[in-house]
Amino acid sequence: MAFMQNRLGFDFTYYDSRTLDQILAAAVSTATGFSSSYVNAGEIQNKGFEVSLYATPVKIGDFSWSINANWTKKYFIGS
Repeated sequence: MAFMQNRLGFDFTYYDSRTLDQILAAAVSTATGFSSSYVNAGEIQNKGFEVSLYATPVKIGDFSWSINANWTKKYFIGS
């Protein structure tokens, strides 16, 4: 959403993704002769939202000054 001829606005995003059978490298003791082992992480779910606010307080001719603030909250659920 943008207001005042695109000088003030915000953006909101929500996401929810699920990954099945994700293969990940896990660190193991180097005494085994290996540095990592691959494991099946099962089901991993990522969800969260992000809010971004922006403004252009100064716009004179070809010069403009814009600011942006971003906030994110993520949730990780593994099984």
